[in-house]
Amino acid sequence: MEPSNSSYLFKALGLGVQIALTLLACVLIGYNLDRWLNTTPWFLILGVIVGIANVFKILFDWSKS
Repeated sequence: MEPSNSSYLFKALGLGVQIALTLLACVLIGYNLDRWLNTTPWFLILGVIVGIANVFKILFDWSKS
């Protein structure tokens, strides 16, 4: 039996939410570390880099399944 279109929609929606929340969490952690340690913008930049790396990992794992 072939999966319905709504199944694909929910998988894509779940992937999009996972990507957005991962990137947002990494950026917010970096931003707050910068404010706490007064090191602007170094931890924010590190948070963006770590977030993008995590997004690529999520996409790589998703493409294998």
